[in-house]
Amino acid sequence: MDPLIGRTLDNKYQIEKLLGKGGMGSVYMAVHTGTKRTVAVKVIAPQFMRNRELLIRFQREAEATGRLRHPNVVNVTDFGVTMIDTTAVAYLVMEYLDGETLFELLQKQPLLPPPLVIEILEQISLGVSEAHSQGILHRDLKPQNIWLQPDGRNSYIVKVLDFGIAKLADPSALMMELPDLESAPNDEPVSADENTTDENATQIIAMTGLGITSAFSESSGFTTTVGATLGTPAFMSPEQCSGRAVSEKSDLYSLAMMAYMMLAGELPFKGNARDLIDQQITLTPDAPHSKNPKLGEIVSRVILESLAKDPDYRAPNCQSFVTRMRAVVEGEISLLKESRAQGSGMSGVWFAILFMAIIPSAMLLTAFRFVVRAALERGLLADWQAFTIALLVHFLIAFFAMVWADMAMTRWLFFVRDEEPSVKGWFQQMFATWKLYPRALYASTFSLSPVRNALAHIVVLLENAAPAQARLRSQTLLHGSEHIALSLVARRLAISCLVASYLPLVFIIGQAPIQVIFREYLGRALGGPLSFASFCFLPIYGAFLVAWSMLYNRARRGVGEDSSAAFRRDAGATGFVGQRIRMGTRIWLALPLILLSALILPPYLGYNEIIGKNFGSAVQEGRLKDVEAYFAKGQDVTDGNGPGGPRNPVRQAAENGDIPMIQLLLRHGAKIEGSANMGGPLHQAVLRHHPEMVAFLLQNGAKTETYDNTHDSPLSLAAKNGQLQSARTLLRHGADRNSKDSDGKTPLDHAREQGHSDIVMLLEAK
Repeated sequence: MDPLIGRTLDNKYQIEKLLGKGGMGSVYMAVHTGTKRTVAVKVIAPQFMRNRELLIRFQREAEATGRLRHPNVVNVTDFGVTMIDTTAVAYLVMEYLDGETLFELLQKQPLLPPPLVIEILEQISLGVSEAHSQGILHRDLKPQNIWLQPDGRNSYIVKVLDFGIAKLADPSALMMELPDLESAPNDEPVSADENTTDENATQIIAMTGLGITSAFSESSGFTTTVGATLGTPAFMSPEQCSGRAVSEKSDLYSLAMMAYMMLAGELPFKGNARDLIDQQITLTPDAPHSKNPKLGEIVSRVILESLAKDPDYRAPNCQSFVTRMRAVVEGEISLLKESRAQGSGMSGVWFAILFMAIIPSAMLLTAFRFVVRAALERGLLADWQAFTIALLVHFLIAFFAMVWADMAMTRWLFFVRDEEPSVKGWFQQMFATWKLYPRALYASTFSLSPVRNALAHIVVLLENAAPAQARLRSQTLLHGSEHIALSLVARRLAISCLVASYLPLVFIIGQAPIQVIFREYLGRALGGPLSFASFCFLPIYGAFLVAWSMLYNRARRGVGEDSSAAFRRDAGATGFVGQRIRMGTRIWLALPLILLSALILPPYLGYNEIIGKNFGSAVQEGRLKDVEAYFAKGQDVTDGNGPGGPRNPVRQAAENGDIPMIQLLLRHGAKIEGSANMGGPLHQAVLRHHPEMVAFLLQNGAKTETYDNTHDSPLSLAAKNGQLQSARTLLRHGADRNSKDSDGKTPLDHAREQGHSDIVMLLEAK
């Protein structure tokens, strides 16, 4: 039985049971006699009490850990030296923790789920980073020194233990007086290099032969032992193994080695302590994904980068390493979840931002449609050319609007972080965003690498960088996270395609003929309203607006910009887009292709002619031979049913200016007549700017005094639209220049209102 069980240390701590035993001492569960609080007491082995260096090391653990106040570092509450019978005993008191060490968990489950690994690594990095900020290097990070305490939510609170060989930036900070216990010589060998004068260098202690057969053997390189190196060979950095100066990146190396072990299921090096030290110094580890095929290559690259022999080639610090690991393991999932969570509380803000983007976008699209329609009417463009150009511009305008929205949301988030939100501040930030927008758009979008330059617009906004500098900065920030940028860009592309294509798709689903699709998409009457309506899908993008600022912040942490550590990038370590593209991103990427196929394939495959009566569609599309075939089969010329309901076949042909089609229809008994509410073929010929069709219809019996639902005559429409040639033709055929519409206005009134002076002169002439 252990001689300390049942005894009371220093009249304060009653020892109840042994929790564990290591090379330097044992850990007991004890109860504080005053508060009755359960604690853990670490006691140095009696045979080492006369070794002053071990006592100093023990004291260092107490003071280094006691200096830290962090939820991921074990809380040390007391340290002292007392007498048990005639033996001096040094002890250290810590909080008592439930759970187990990471070492014990890995013995039961060598391969851990990547999300759990990231959670463990992140908490370790937080604790270690706090130590680094206090000038403390741990130097012995390994699974045995990581405690996992269940948090009641199927996860763990992670605690970093055992700062026994911690290195202090200021060794003189050790203020505790140790008793004079030097009656026996120092049993621990000294540095193998007696000429070492660098106080910041870790000393190499003479090694004993520690043979191992299992990676988890207690006699393996997993154990910090007296007479072995200062550290644990399986996790020690090359500089620590070779006795060179250590730094924060030495702890980073150990953390990366633990990441390797948890994700690959084993360590890259095996052997006794001396072999492990040699391998740490000379050998390059195998890629973790070669041991665990389920692991992505990009994850291996991030781990191996921080296992570089040269510390300068590792990640800048522990938190930077974990940030990159989270990025490559979780991808855009956590980013989008955080974006939706934060954005849901700011829906009013991003709706206002999107509204500010929609208005100028819709106005710009309306103006462009007017230009394209004018070119179409003058014969400068074919129908399909005008449609294609307008569709492409529609897509680009929507895409550019979302780029501005990204910038505006980011600008506002950074503003309210430092300032009180106000209406004045809102408009100032929006104006500042517009001011930088052209440069940002050029930097992020007009490049050969739009994914790697995807953060350039945010860099221009927040760092006021020139386009070339912003692109280089974006590539640096997104190194290893290009797949996340691709995910966000894919969503932007898909929504832009949806905005541009939804109207044509509606017509296609309704089986409208292709010419109807072209002309309705560019139609003057609905052009303005439809320009605004088409952007109704942009609010879908609201869930992603916050993600860009989060990606920027995460990327900055990934390159360690909050650290003073030097940072150099291996020229060969470039990122590769697509190594970690999740299914969700692939769906977003595929959506534009699906929409494009839906626009192209149905008309090409004749889908518009498959369902319903096809005679009306054949007339509308000008297919003379098909119309003749329908007549040969007994088609009734008065039955113009087609997509969208019954239509007058002559009216359909008049819309297209298709004189041969009307001639064919007339030969088969069609009548040139209009309806009481929609007007007749003559109205359509005037509206569609077909003066030759106007003349042809009048020559074949069309009446000039027909009216549409607003009581507009063909002459009124010609006066409104500046159709001089059509107006002359109508007047020659007896059109009433004094007819009034439902507002009581004559054709002359309309011509004056619209400023068509040539038509005014024509109508005023006797």
